[in-house]
Amino acid sequence: MTPATVAHIRAPNENHRAAIVFIHGFTGGVGTWSDLGPRIAGDSRLPTWDSWTIIFGTSWLPDVCGIWSADADLDIIAERLATDLNLGALQRYESLVLVAHSMGGLVVQKALVDKAKVAERTHAVILFGTPSAGLLKARTLKFWKRQLTDMAKGGPFIARLRADWTRKYAKVPFAFLAVAGERDQFVPPDSSLGPFAADQRAVIAGNHVTMIHPPAADRNPAHHQQGCRRQHRRFGAPRDRIGRFPECCQRLPARGQKPGCRGLNSLGYRTGCPRPA
Repeated sequence: MTPATVAHIRAPNENHRAAIVFIHGFTGGVGTWSDLGPRIAGDSRLPTWDSWTIIFGTSWLPDVCGIWSADADLDIIAERLATDLNLGALQRYESLVLVAHSMGGLVVQKALVDKAKVAERTHAVILFGTPSAGLLKARTLKFWKRQLTDMAKGGPFIARLRADWTRKYAKVPFAFLAVAGERDQFVPPDSSLGPFAADQRAVIAGNHVTMIHPPAADRNPAHHQQGCRRQHRRFGAPRDRIGRFPECCQRLPARGQKPGCRGLNSLGYRTGCPRPA
C-alpha cells in the first residue's frame, strides 16, 4: 500500500487560501514535524492558514535502480513537490510558506528555481539545517543512495543548484531564512548558512534533530521579538519592522506582507536575528 503523500496537520478549511507546508529531510517523515507543526497549526493568530506536510520516500535502504523500486533522486522529489503544490490538494492556495528540514530544503530550493508557478505563490521560506553547500560525508556513501549522491559537496546537483539560485535569486522575491543549529555538526554552518547573505541567516539552539523540537516551556524567545528587524526594499523603507510570523501570515493574503525572521522567534526558538549593516 502506498503511504499518504500529503497530510494535513490541522483539518483544512475549503475557504482558506493560504497554507504553511512542511517538508521533511533524509529518512524523515510525518514525525519530523510532530512538535513544530501542531504548535504552528494551533496558533490562535493563524485562523485562516491551513497546515500540511508533504511526505516522500527516503530511507537508508540501498537503491536498486532500473529493476523495480528505489527512492527518487532530488530532481524527481522536487518535481513531486511542485506537482503537489500546483496540481494536487494544495493547488487552491494562493499564498504559501514553505518550511523545510535538512535535505527537504534542497528539494524546496530546486522547486523554486525550476518552477515559476511555485515561486510566484511562495511568500516565505525557512530552511532548518539544510546542506545547501553540500556535505563532505555524503561523498563516502554516495554509492549507496542517489539522495546522498545529490547531497555530496562538490557534486553536480549542489553545483547546479547553487549556480541556478545565484542567477535567479540575486534579489530574493520572498522572505527567506536559512537556520543552523548551534550544535549541529551533521550539517555544519558553513553548509547550512554559507551560501546565503548575512541578513538571511539565523542560529538557534539544538543539534540537527533537536533544533526542530524546541521545548514547549522555552519562553526566552518572547524577549527577542522586539529587536529583530530586516532591511529589504520589498518591505518598504530601510529597516522596516517585520511582524511576528503568525501575525504577518494572518495579514498576508490581504496586504501582501511577508513574514520575516521575527516569526522564527514567535514559534518558540531561541534566536537572535542578524541586523543588516
